[in-house]
Amino acid sequence: MKRLIVIISVILSSTLAWANAWEILLPIIKDEVTQAEAALSYNKVSQKEEIERVKIGLRGILEALETRGVSKHNGLDAELRPAYVIMQGIIERAQTIALEKGYLSKIEACIITPRMPTPLMLAEGCSLKDVQLNDPLAFAYYRHTSLHNFLKTGSRLECLYSSSARATLANETPELKNYDNCLAYYPNLIDFPLTNIPMESFPKHLSGAFYCINDDLYISIQSRQVSQADGTQAHVWAIKTGTPAEKRATKVRNFINGTLVVRQNHEIMQDIIERERLRGACAP
Repeated sequence: MKRLIVIISVILSSTLAWANAWEILLPIIKDEVTQAEAALSYNKVSQKEEIERVKIGLRGILEALETRGVSKHNGLDAELRPAYVIMQGIIERAQTIALEKGYLSKIEACIITPRMPTPLMLAEGCSLKDVQLNDPLAFAYYRHTSLHNFLKTGSRLECLYSSSARATLANETPELKNYDNCLAYYPNLIDFPLTNIPMESFPKHLSGAFYCINDDLYISIQSRQVSQADGTQAHVWAIKTGTPAEKRATKVRNFINGTLVVRQNHEIMQDIIERERLRGACAP
């Protein structure tokens, strides 16, 4: 009986911590959505129909997160990218605000994409009133600012990507320089190239990000990097909170740990082969 009481107590404590963290973030997210809608209303470089479609998308995602804790859609890139990437930027902005005001004490983030995070490969950002909504890269410009502000709080951000991505960029390209400058400037930005996963076989279903807040609340993003954009096929875009987000984060972590084991075993085998070769060369 005592053991059962302890288990129930732990479950209730964990649930309460999750609820508290989400209750802190949700009002900030709602306020940021309102501000994003206002900024979009001043956008003069995009079609009104596109602007209204993005506003409706943002409200739909917010309503789903508020009522169910999950927003998930399967559709074309052009239909889903604008609202989902803007909402990801809003969530990052809300986390930064909560940290700066002392409402939250700790956030750790992880971005997993085929290439280095696009927003960190850009030299500057762009506000929603200036973005060209029919340009897939426009939303990376919007998240450029939110990610840099997040990093300025000292929060840890891990960037996982295929190591072959660097080979697709010449060493002197501005995008690569911008990313490397970020690595040099932010000690809390962790570069984590996955050496045994080529870009062409990168697990697209794991592409996205997740955030661990106060070691209790998880928020996960399932998305597509701009380099993965496909205008002809439907893909899943999702934002999840709580247990569904934690399950996705665990799936990503397990995948990462699996790749590290494969890499370690490969290195061990290569070492054994090399020692055997040297032993054979030295044999009389």
